[in-house]
Amino acid sequence: MDELKKSTVAAESNVRLFTEQIRAQRLDAFENTFFSLLKLHNSTFERINEPQPAEDGRPAGSPLQRLMAQAHQQATLQDARAVLMADHSEIDHFISILQEMLKFIDQKYPEDVQTDRMFYANILKAIINQEAFEAVAMYAATDNPQSPYFAFRQLIEKYELLQELDLRAIQQPKLVADYLQFFPQLEKGVTL
Repeated sequence: MDELKKSTVAAESNVRLFTEQIRAQRLDAFENTFFSLLKLHNSTFERINEPQPAEDGRPAGSPLQRLMAQAHQQATLQDARAVLMADHSEIDHFISILQEMLKFIDQKYPEDVQTDRMFYANILKAIINQEAFEAVAMYAATDNPQSPYFAFRQLIEKYELLQELDLRAIQQPKLVADYLQFFPQLEKGVTL
């Protein structure tokens, strides 16, 4: 009987150890992919924020700053969004990578791991600047469920990606009002 109890305890211990190893392997595989995507995300983010000299009548500034300046000249958020989405440059690539990373966190994070998905979303938030947060908000400003950016909006709301966007820094009250229509959670501290 004692030998049977000992072998049962040993078997249970082996099962727990094996289960923990599998859990660790799943998390390791997730993190390897996540940090590879993060490296791509960071290099794209650096390119859209790389300062460029004034040329061809355009002011000095990064591609993101220049594009956001064009967007801010528009009367409505939808017009600004159209300017941003028509660009098809590195900014579009940055948004696509960010969207895929949020989908990856949401869908591929190992269910049996004790840490939180928000940890990985917070890593993404820590890298992004105000112009990029606003570009993210512009892309995600849609109520159309048929739009590919509707799912993006749901993900950025779920992972509180726009929590750091400071609407008080946006000088156009109409744009701020339009943002609040889509993202009422950003209202804190904003006066129109």
